[in-house]
Amino acid sequence: MKGRVSKINLSDSTEHLLNDTPIEIWVDDSLSSTIYTDEKGRYKFSLPFFHNYELKYGREPFVQKSVEIDATDFSQTTMTRGFRLEIDITLFEDFEVPEFGFLSREPVAIASYNKVEDTVIWNAEHTETINQKIREAIKQNLK
Repeated sequence: MKGRVSKINLSDSTEHLLNDTPIEIWVDDSLSSTIYTDEKGRYKFSLPFFHNYELKYGREPFVQKSVEIDATDFSQTTMTRGFRLEIDITLFEDFEVPEFGFLSREPVAIASYNKVEDTVIWNAEHTETINQKIREAIKQNLK
């Protein structure tokens, strides 16, 4: 796993990389560890196969976002060579749009590994539902 964490300013859409941002790694519903982004907002870590993961990005004053990954079904070939997944997350401050509180309770993305295609499949329906909620929250905030 690797990626970057950045902050977006919702008023002007500027982005800045976030250093020292925590990423909680939950394995099968238990907190396993917490890592932090480096000075360029990057992170990198390894996960064992055959578990369900929830990655929780950020802490106050940011809205914490999470990603769920089902890594319970891998082929022997994939286990031998390994598998890489890159996730970039953009956070925003909690007070900017109060209606975004749902993001701390619902994952922004859900993924699972597809053994036949040897790739991670993202749940597009879930992503669209979250994106619609985000659009509605922005719309409510602009009123």
